[in-house]
Amino acid sequence: LGDEGKDRVIELCEYLKKEQGLDFTTRQKQGHTPLHKAASRKNRHVIEWLAKPSNFSEEERKAMGLPDVGGNRPSDIWLNVGGEKEFGVWMMNACGW
Repeated sequence: LGDEGKDRVIELCEYLKKEQGLDFTTRQKQGHTPLHKAASRKNRHVIEWLAKPSNFSEEERKAMGLPDVGGNRPSDIWLNVGGEKEFGVWMMNACGW
């Protein structure tokens, strides 16, 4: 995406949270949160934004990263779709996802 694309993605995330009140911990029937969806699309910028302590409480970050109904954590999904191994390990170790 480049820096401009990254900035636009972050602006959209912040708009959805602050202006629209989107709850990033909401799960759909498969147990996916927006974090799981970002991982499935290898959207690193969104994942990094979700991980920032200034954007979400520890409780919220923990809730959004719980395994889905199939037992897959967001890092599992990231790795299964071919995401960079180093970033997947960071998701597991630094974020508990």
